[in-house]
Amino acid sequence: MQFYTSYNRVGLDTINAWNSSYDGRFTRACLDDDQMVSLEMDISTNRNGISKHDFNKLLGLWLIRKSDFERSIGSWSVLRLTGFGVPI
Repeated sequence: MQFYTSYNRVGLDTINAWNSSYDGRFTRACLDDDQMVSLEMDISTNRNGISKHDFNKLLGLWLIRKSDFERSIGSWSVLRLTGFGVPI
């Protein structure tokens, strides 16, 4: 499972700084071919899924990291998409 959000107009230096910082420890920022930036956080589960308690703790961490990232990129970046997904 993965939390993700996308932005535009974020420089490569900013992405690299985030990925090498402590704040980027649980998340990673990626730049695609269209110059869109995604912030991602993988969620480890087992065959039985994940408990509600653990999910809520991870969601809380995601929201903090997402907010930290948005602060680091500045208010001029536009949020494109936020959500979570389960890879097939």
